[in-house]
Amino acid sequence: MARRTGDTRTLRTVTRTLIAAGLGVSALLVTAVATAPHVSAAVTGGTVTYSAKESIPAPPPSDFATASGGDGWAVAMTPTAVYNVFHHDAVLQVACHLQSNAQACWSPKTITDGSGNNFTTPGQPGLWLDQATGHLYVFATRVPDDTAGVVCIDTTQPASATGAQLFCGFTALSAVGDAPLGGDLNASMVSDPVVVGSNWYAFNEAAGTQSGTRNTMLCFSLATFSACPAQPYAVDIDGGSVTTAPNGFLTPSQAGFGSQIVLPVSLGSTAILACFNAATDGSCGGSWPVDITSLSYNFEAGAPFPILDSAGAPTGLCLAFGTDPCWSLSGTSVATPSGLASAVTPTEFFGGPALTIGDRVYLANGNSNSVDCFDYSTGASCPSFPKLLTNLDLPYTVNADPQRPTCIWVNSDSGADEIQNFDAYTGGACGQGPVRVLAAGIVAPYEQCIPANYTSIQVTAPARSSYSSGTVQFENFDGQAITSIPTQNLDATGSVNLAPLDLTSASPLPQFLITLNGAGSVTEVDVTLTWTGTYSADCVSGGQTVTGTEGYRLAASDGGVFSFGHAAFYGSMTGQHLNGPMVGIAATPDDAGYWMVASDGGVFSFGDAVFHGSLGGILHLNAPIVGIASTPSGKGYWLVASDGGVFSFGDAQFHGSLGNGGATAAVVGIASTPSGKGYWLTSADGNVYPFGDAASYGSMHGTHLDGPVVGIASSHDGLGYWLVASDGGVFAFGDAPFHGSMFGKHLNGPEVAMQPTPSGNGYWLDASDGGVFAFGDADFLGCMAGSPLNAPVGSLTS
Repeated sequence: MARRTGDTRTLRTVTRTLIAAGLGVSALLVTAVATAPHVSAAVTGGTVTYSAKESIPAPPPSDFATASGGDGWAVAMTPTAVYNVFHHDAVLQVACHLQSNAQACWSPKTITDGSGNNFTTPGQPGLWLDQATGHLYVFATRVPDDTAGVVCIDTTQPASATGAQLFCGFTALSAVGDAPLGGDLNASMVSDPVVVGSNWYAFNEAAGTQSGTRNTMLCFSLATFSACPAQPYAVDIDGGSVTTAPNGFLTPSQAGFGSQIVLPVSLGSTAILACFNAATDGSCGGSWPVDITSLSYNFEAGAPFPILDSAGAPTGLCLAFGTDPCWSLSGTSVATPSGLASAVTPTEFFGGPALTIGDRVYLANGNSNSVDCFDYSTGASCPSFPKLLTNLDLPYTVNADPQRPTCIWVNSDSGADEIQNFDAYTGGACGQGPVRVLAAGIVAPYEQCIPANYTSIQVTAPARSSYSSGTVQFENFDGQAITSIPTQNLDATGSVNLAPLDLTSASPLPQFLITLNGAGSVTEVDVTLTWTGTYSADCVSGGQTVTGTEGYRLAASDGGVFSFGHAAFYGSMTGQHLNGPMVGIAATPDDAGYWMVASDGGVFSFGDAVFHGSLGGILHLNAPIVGIASTPSGKGYWLVASDGGVFSFGDAQFHGSLGNGGATAAVVGIASTPSGKGYWLTSADGNVYPFGDAASYGSMHGTHLDGPVVGIASSHDGLGYWLVASDGGVFAFGDAPFHGSMFGKHLNGPEVAMQPTPSGNGYWLDASDGGVFAFGDADFLGCMAGSPLNAPVGSLTS
C-alpha cells in the first residue's frame, strides 16, 4: 500500500549508505523539465555516538530430556521454547520443550504437506527460526518425488495442532528426482545448512557426478523466504564422482568461514575438501579443492573449524582429526596453531560446525562426550574446558542462544538429558552469577567499528528501585579481569559513566559483569551500551542506533560536489570536460569515497572508491545512463539506462534488465538489495521492476501522478522501498515507513532524489535547486538552495 501525506520533521540519525536513491534523475529532468536544475547528494560521517540495547532473559534449566522415538542434531530457540528435529528420519518430526521448566510443549509432531506427503530428514538437519514470525525452517527431502528443499513449520500454532496444521510451506530447491535418499537409513542426503549473509546454503549430495541439480549447492533466502535467484549453484568437486562416506551416512558437516563454505566430499578412493564462495556463487579459486586422501581422514571426524585472528575473524580452517591439519582460506596448507591439537581432539563424524565467541572456538566432541574450547589469544584450552557432559551420549552440535550471548546449547544422540546448556566462560549453569554483557556481541565485527571510547552502560530493566545496589566489573575480550579498572557502582539511574575509564586502551572489546543486589526474582535484564566511534554503514548492521555528527554531499550535473556537516570532500569534476552531464553519485560502504556517473556511462572515482570500469567512450548506448548503485561490498557497481538497460562492473552481478523494451515509461532509478544479489528499477510512471532476490511490494503504475517518479530507495532490510516524485510526493511500500513529503508545498525546483537514514525512520529529499528537506529522524545540515549554481543538482546518496 502506498502512503503520501504528512509534515516535515527534523532528523537526527546518521544516514546509512543506501545506494541509488533517485540517482540519474537529471536525465529525466532534462527530458521532462528542461529548465530545471538538478543536484545529487551523498551522506558520510565523522565521530558519532552509537548505542545498542541487549535483553538477557532469566536463565533456563540446564538439562532437557528429549522425547522417545528419535533424537535431534541441532536446536533452535524462541525466548520461551527449544525446538529440535529428529535426524536421519523417514518422516519429519519436530519436538518442543519449554525453557521455563524443560517440560515438553507437546508430543513430537510429524510434519506433512497439504497433500499428505512426508518429508525425510538428513543426518545433520540444521534449523533456522524466524523470531518475528515463529516460523521454523529445516532442509529436508520430499519423499514421493525425491525433491530437496526447505520446510516451514509454524511454531505459533496451539499445542493441539496437528503436524499438517503446523506445515506452512515447502520451497523446492532441487529438480524432481535429483535428491535421492541414501545412507544406512535411506534418509535425505542434503548436508547441514550454513548461513552466509541473508542466504542459507546446503549441499545436495547424490551418488555420481554432477548433473542437473545433483551435487550442487542449494540456496534459500532468509530475507524473502524463497529460493535464491539462479540457484542451485555449481560446486567444484574436481570432476569426481561422489560416493557415500565409508560409514554409510552422509559425509561430515560443511562449515562457513566468512563468505566461504568448506565441505568434505568423498570421491570413491579420494577424499577432498571442496570450497564454495557465497559472495560469487562459484568456486573459491586458489588451491581449492584440497586433496586430503593422504591424511587417511576416512570421513570419521566432524566439520572443519576456523582459525581466528585477534578480532575473531576466520583466517583459515582445520580438521578435528589426528593432529588437526590446517589450511588457509586460499586452500594452502598452514601450520597448526601451537596448543590447538591438545585442546581440540578428534571429533565424531556427526559433529557439527564450531561455535565462535570472540576469539574462542567451541566444538561438540562425541568421542569424549565433551565440548572442546580453544582460545586463540592464549594459544591454549579455555579455562574450565573441555566441558565434560553427563547423562548424554554423542553430543552433536554446539548452538548459540539468540537471547543469551554466553549460553551454549548442546544436542546429542541419547541419554536422560540429550539437550543441555552451560555458560561459555565458566562452564557452569547459564545465567548464574553476574549478568555478562559482551561488547563483542554488540559492536559490529569490523575493524572500523572498534569504539573510540565507551560512554556509558545502563541497566534499564529491572527498574533501579527494585534492587538495593548494583555493580559493574570489567573483563577483557577473553574473559580475564581488567585489574587496572576498579569495580563501578550503578548510580540512581542504573548507569555507570564509562567515559573516564578509557576502556578501549585496556580492551577494545571488553566484557561487563553486572551484579544486582537484592533484586529478588528477575525475569529479564535489559542493558543499553553507548560508545563513540567513526561512522560507517557497516557499524549499524546489528540494529545499533546512531546519533551525533552527520554529513551529506550534493552533486551537480557539471560534476560539482558540495559537502555539508562532516561529509568529507574527495574531489569533483568541476571544470573538467564531460561528454555528458553528471547524473548520479554513490558512496562507498565506509563513506570514505564515492563514484559519479555521467549520462554517457563515464564513471569517475574519488577517495577510496575503486574504478571497476565504465561505458564512457566504449559502448554506443541506445539510451543515456540515469543512475548508479554500488554493491554492499563496495567492490562493484551497476549502471542503469533510461531504457532499462543494466550494466554491471566489478563484483556486481547481472540479474536482468528492461533493455529489450519492457519498461512502461522511461527508467529513472536503481536500488540494490542488502545482499547485493538483486536490484529494483523504477520508471517515471511509478512502475517497479524487481530482479534477482528483489521482491515486489507494489508500485504506482496505473495511478494518476501529479509529477513523475524520479527515484527509488530500498528500506534497511530490503523488505520494502520508497518512490519519490518530482512534486515531492513520497510513496512507501512493504516495510518502508512513511515519514512525510513535500507534496502540496511550494518548491523552487522539482524533487530529484531521496535518501533514507540507516534506521529507516527518516529520509532526505533533494530538489534540483539544491534544497534539502528532512523527515523522520534525519537532521538538516544545510543545502545549496538560494546559492548560485553553475548547474542543477540531480542525485542524493549516503
